[in-house]
Amino acid sequence: MYIIALNCPNVTFVTMAYSYIKKGNPWFYIRFKDPTGKWRSKSTRYRIDNTLHRAKATADAARLGVNEKRKDCGHDWVDDLIENHPVCPLTKVYYKNSWRHLARFISEKKTTLQAFSANDCEIYLRWRQSLPRTSGGKAGRRC
Repeated sequence: MYIIALNCPNVTFVTMAYSYIKKGNPWFYIRFKDPTGKWRSKSTRYRIDNTLHRAKATADAARLGVNEKRKDCGHDWVDDLIENHPVCPLTKVYYKNSWRHLARFISEKKTTLQAFSANDCEIYLRWRQSLPRTSGGKAGRRC
C-alpha cells in the first residue's frame, strides 16, 4: 500500500492506492480514490503468478493515486507540454525531473506558477541547492 500526501495551493489530502488479488482471479486489481473521493477498483493486465507483474501492478497503483489528485493542482498541462516537446528522450527525462522539483517547491510554499516572482526564483534556487543529492552521478547531455 502506498500513502501519498500531496499539498496543492487550495487542496490538501492523502491518497491511498494499492494493488490486490481477487479470490479466484488470475489478475491484479488496483484500488484507489478518484477525484471525487470515492473508492474505485480497476483490473490490470498483470498476472498474479508473475513476480515482475506484481511490481508493475504496485507501481501502477502508486502512479494512479498520484495522477488522479495531481490534476486538482492545475499544473497537469506542464507534463503534456514536456511530453509533446520535440527533443531527445533523455532531455525529456531531465525536464521532468526539473519540473518535479519545481512542482514540489510550489506545493510546499503554497503558491502558483502565475504568482511565481523573481524573489521566488531566488528562494527556489537556495531551496534546491539545500536538498541532499539523490544520486552520485553528474547531470549532463548524452543524446
